[in-house]
Amino acid sequence: MITSLLLSTLLSTLLSAPAGATASSPSPKNNKLIILDAGHGGHDRGASQDGVFESEIALKITKLVGQKLEDAGHRVLYTRTKDEWLSLEKRAHIANRARGDLFVSIHLNSSEDPRAKGKEFYFQNQVPVDEEALFLANRENAGSENQADSEHSSHVAKHEKASEADNDNSSATGADRTQLSGLRQAEAARTPEITYEDPRVRRDLKNILEDLDRSARVRASSELAVALFEEWKIADPAVRSSSRAIRQAPFFLVSHVAMPSVLVEVGFLSHKREGEKLTQAPYQERLARAISEGIRKNMAENSGKKSDDRAALP
Repeated sequence: MITSLLLSTLLSTLLSAPAGATASSPSPKNNKLIILDAGHGGHDRGASQDGVFESEIALKITKLVGQKLEDAGHRVLYTRTKDEWLSLEKRAHIANRARGDLFVSIHLNSSEDPRAKGKEFYFQNQVPVDEEALFLANRENAGSENQADSEHSSHVAKHEKASEADNDNSSATGADRTQLSGLRQAEAARTPEITYEDPRVRRDLKNILEDLDRSARVRASSELAVALFEEWKIADPAVRSSSRAIRQAPFFLVSHVAMPSVLVEVGFLSHKREGEKLTQAPYQERLARAISEGIRKNMAENSGKKSDDRAALP
């Protein structure tokens, strides 16, 4: 009976709506907050091909996605709106402080294999990852404050070395990085208050609720990844179902935000035809439309969940 009550209480607080003052104004019917993250930026340009940089294209696509969501009445918060470098910890902290409902990070891929192409949708890993996914995670995780070197893409292409001058927390431990991300604060804010007198019972119940919350986030993240991929298949009938399109990997960002989250690789700059399309405004618009529609459909499917009007973290 206690377990059923805890589950009921937890589910009523999962995916709660934030009140982030820096986000766009909510419409009467859509008060969910979507956090959009354009990968890389500043000195970290990400993937590059023939003078074209991932950081620039990712920002353009991210802004297009955000505009479409705002036009549909959703609140949107960007981790960056200009060409600037932000650590992974800072990006996660922005999302966690704002108490977002969904988090989507947009990137472009690259490979030493010129045949590599297509889109990939990554969500938090809870099982051992395959080697290719791990290499890609290592590459994206290079944007943290304490990691300067990385591998690039699932096909192990080399990524530019990040500037060590900005890695102020080069000696930070895993616990320090989690603290910087604001994850624990956000998780604590999502957990219902427990009033049992016995401190051991309170601690055990708190741990149970937080574990259930994390499991629910991973499940919701997988559903978001599926929604994004399915929408792209609608946008491009030539796309075939692929077991490799939706994958799990230990990316720092999708593992350190207290909300369903997906990292999207929208295509390979290193592929001749796909790389050319990624630089073209009509194709960027097409990508943004598919991503925004995938987000909207996923949120509509979960619209029955209760929201929470608690204020953003200080």
